[in-house]
Amino acid sequence: EALGHSFFTLSVGMGAMLWDASGGGTPRLIGWSFDAGMFRAPGWSDENNLLWVPGTLWGTGSDNADLLFQRREGKWVDIDITSWKAALEERLPPELSVWKGVRYYFDGMEAETSLWREDRDANCCPTGGTAIIRFRIEGDALVIDAVQAQLDGPGAEWKDF
Repeated sequence: EALGHSFFTLSVGMGAMLWDASGGGTPRLIGWSFDAGMFRAPGWSDENNLLWVPGTLWGTGSDNADLLFQRREGKWVDIDITSWKAALEERLPPELSVWKGVRYYFDGMEAETSLWREDRDANCCPTGGTAIIRFRIEGDALVIDAVQAQLDGPGAEWKDF
């Protein structure tokens, strides 16, 4: 398949445009964003027909600006990658939270994040452990399949939530 991408540097960040040139003729726009502080090279999963561009926003929060598209029956669907976060908060113990962006691994349909303790952590220094979130795509959105967390530091047991 002939997929293309263009990155644009702006005075306050970066932009990305994704093109599909697989049908011959004029390439078709898949999607775009100019919201990131930084985008990295796109990725592709043959297994799920997923195209993604990892991206982060400016600032200390390292919030996500990632783009995710799925090819279905010759068309590209923009997949919502933010609505699952409310469901995560409901699954975690009440004293734990995700304060910053997550690291997506779309080829494996999962994400990894640090966990912050609401009552004592500073923004810089999470002490609540690490969580792995596994996803599936339902309609046009990521949905949580499973959550595992290692709450007591490296080497501790992983727990299901």
